[in-house]
Amino acid sequence: MKRLFDIRAGELKYSLAGFFVLFGIVSAHTMLETARDALFLASMPATQLPWVYLGIAALALVILRLQRKLPFRSQGDCRLLGSLLLLSAVITLGFWFLLANTTRPVLFAFYIWSGVLTLVVVVHVWALLGDEFSATQAKRVYPFIAAGSVVGGIAGTGIARALVEATDARDLVLVAAGILLTTALIAAPRLHGSGGNSTGDAPVSADEGIWATFRRVTRSPYASRIARLALVATLAATFADYIFKAIVAEMVPADELGAFFSTVYFVTNVASLVVQLVIVQFMLQRVRVSVALAIVPLVVLVGSSVVLSGAAMAGALIIVGGQGALKHSLQRTSMELLYVPLPDSLRLRVKTLIEVVSDRGGKALASIALLAMGLLGAPIGVIAAVGAALALFWVVAAVRFQRHYVDHFRRTLRGDVVDTRNAYPALDVASLGTLLAALNDDEDDRVIAALRILDEEDQADLIPALILYHPSDDVVRAALRILEGAGRSGDIVSIADRILDTGPAPMRCGMLLRARMSARPDRVRLEAFAANDCAISRVTAEVFLAANGWSDPATSLKRFEAIAVGPHESPRLALSEALVAAPADLFLPLLHKLMESADPAVRDNAARAFARRGGPADAHALIGFLGVYSARVQAHDAIVSLREAAIDPLIDTLEHTGNSRSLRREVVRVLGRIGGREASMGLVRALKVEQDGAVRFRIIRELEMLRKWGDAKEIPADAVHAALATLRSNAVQAIENAITLGRGKAASGFVETPFHDLLITVLNGRAANDLELIVRCLGLLGAKFDSERIVHGLLSGNAELVASAREVLESTAPRDYRNLLMGLAPDSVESERIQRLGIRRERLQREYGAVLSELLEADSTTLRSLAARAIGEGNIVELVPRLEALHATSDRSIGDVLSGVIERLRTATREERLRGVAT
Repeated sequence: MKRLFDIRAGELKYSLAGFFVLFGIVSAHTMLETARDALFLASMPATQLPWVYLGIAALALVILRLQRKLPFRSQGDCRLLGSLLLLSAVITLGFWFLLANTTRPVLFAFYIWSGVLTLVVVVHVWALLGDEFSATQAKRVYPFIAAGSVVGGIAGTGIARALVEATDARDLVLVAAGILLTTALIAAPRLHGSGGNSTGDAPVSADEGIWATFRRVTRSPYASRIARLALVATLAATFADYIFKAIVAEMVPADELGAFFSTVYFVTNVASLVVQLVIVQFMLQRVRVSVALAIVPLVVLVGSSVVLSGAAMAGALIIVGGQGALKHSLQRTSMELLYVPLPDSLRLRVKTLIEVVSDRGGKALASIALLAMGLLGAPIGVIAAVGAALALFWVVAAVRFQRHYVDHFRRTLRGDVVDTRNAYPALDVASLGTLLAALNDDEDDRVIAALRILDEEDQADLIPALILYHPSDDVVRAALRILEGAGRSGDIVSIADRILDTGPAPMRCGMLLRARMSARPDRVRLEAFAANDCAISRVTAEVFLAANGWSDPATSLKRFEAIAVGPHESPRLALSEALVAAPADLFLPLLHKLMESADPAVRDNAARAFARRGGPADAHALIGFLGVYSARVQAHDAIVSLREAAIDPLIDTLEHTGNSRSLRREVVRVLGRIGGREASMGLVRALKVEQDGAVRFRIIRELEMLRKWGDAKEIPADAVHAALATLRSNAVQAIENAITLGRGKAASGFVETPFHDLLITVLNGRAANDLELIVRCLGLLGAKFDSERIVHGLLSGNAELVASAREVLESTAPRDYRNLLMGLAPDSVESERIQRLGIRRERLQREYGAVLSELLEADSTTLRSLAARAIGEGNIVELVPRLEALHATSDRSIGDVLSGVIERLRTATREERLRGVAT
């Protein structure tokens, strides 16, 4: 069975239950169909068929209303299904007694009952299945479950064919009642699920009426389109059914009708089984849903056209053959897939309503049309022409449905993406009161936290300037930064002057003096502080005097250089902090000296000062500061302010692979902030040759944003295709290595080890990262999907979102990449990945040690390290020479790991030799 159907662990039990329930229902229904057609057409002309179609529609409405009165109203309650099956068995048994007298009312009632039996029970079966499986699962398991219908049809027609030869068609009704009873007692109770596809929607009221449900359907664009498609399908199918039976009634003797119908139905059901086993799953996973939906109407169109050509019986057989072979297999499975994305709270009611209004209502409309055409004496050719027109309309509706199907999954993905900035309400009065009260807390951390929250919520104006009197230097430093950022220079000046007049401690004095003079320089006060005994105040004042041209530049610079290389740390740190607050071209040589300081704080301040004042001539130096964490933000701002003048140095830095990954990633960010065509083309050029995954990811993300803003409307396809080729190769290689290691571990007899498991996890993680980049690259090429939401859906871990993302990709991704994307999808199993990714068998037959040896050459330090540790855990001593050769050329990042593994393997070898000698 695994070769025919892709049913995975945890799905088989429920799938089998669905299979056998459908088997029982359809086998019983098929026997009832054979009995009703034979008994009805033997006693009455085919022109009476439209009346029974109308009766079926009327009874369906009655049943829909009665279902609301049943004691079991939850669609997830299998007791409802069991109760309906028991009731159906009793009613069917009653008809067996009544059919002893084949009067006109009994025949009409029996035909109508057989027509609504599937509405009573099959709707609930598929609703239960829709609760359990996502759209992706449904594409895999529905073909198997629907095979229950096909096998049931074969069994029913086979039994019917045998019985009509030996007894009367009426006895088929008794057998059908027995099958329904058996299904109710044995199979139905096992069809209870876990709600695996539950969407968490609020339940619909059990007392909701038909019109309320109807309004729900009309308000849902997706559900209303299903209803319209079902209506068109029913109209065309009803005409096709009438055409077939009218031709048969005219050309087949009455006493041979039972044998004829049972034979035709048996053959078509066997064909249906072949379709189910060979075609359905392949089509659902390889072609669009719309293509699968369009096949049956195409067959009906061909059959109707053949009837029009004059070959009436041949056309009738094409119609019944196509419908019989595909109705319970491809057509039913495809239609049921359309209901899976609907919320659980609506699925049963919407499905039931559509079955009644669109299916039975469609039969009623078609019946009225057929009755009118009969009254007008329309020949079978005219009816076939109308049927052909309806079939053509059906084909068009099926093909056009694909866009709406995909859009529904797009809406599912959009609905789960929440703008986190809008997810938090504005601070209310109580919250503000709490934060302001926290400014008086004894714990400095709580005060600083309250200051930051007020700043983030754009409420910095509420911070009292008197906070600068706080006894904690950390609190004052945080408050000064926030007040400066909020533009409250006047508050800083007034409070700082008061505090400075009181002679605060040196640290506090330097901090307040820098903030005060940055807001509004005051020469008189600066000269007073320049004569101060406090070294911190004196250095700070002299820097501001020199920056504003109020002192001799040469004398000041000479003094500052002495401090920069002097033995005292405190003045040097004060100097570096003052240079950040008072940038000037005069201080550039001094900043270079401070960058050589042994004190990290001094170096960081020098970098920040450099970043704040750098010009076009200093672009390369500023780019270097992107690698200094504390100066990174300032360097970003300074380089972005240079605009086009910084692009060429940035691109040179990016293309120099000797630069660190962190520096090159920051360069990409800066290019993205600068924007424009030149920056975009530079990123595209880098994308062609970039081999580092982290940098490549950053380039693609920035190109996405530039394309969104309009700075990169036309990204050269060759660059993106080059990146895609690399990503495809890396992803497939990661998957095949993960699979091979998993198989090779067991084949080699090694015991599972932590590093082995971690290595496989990292390889799968790399493949997932490559999948994200592939999706984003396809978005750059203009693919018809939102790459951000597709990535979010695929990697969310939510079954519904993963299924939605897969559906969108299968329908909109370029054909060349469809198998690649589906093979890399996180819910793909090993067999699917091997098939879709085209992994060669010989690649999976490599030895465990050979794969680890290959991974020692990986471009990732993590992978090389994990491979080496896995070699050590597995005691693969034959790889010691390989490890030694690698150790000789490795840097320190992996050298220590290799040393430890080599020593472990050597020790293990010595111990093994000693045991051999002892033996």
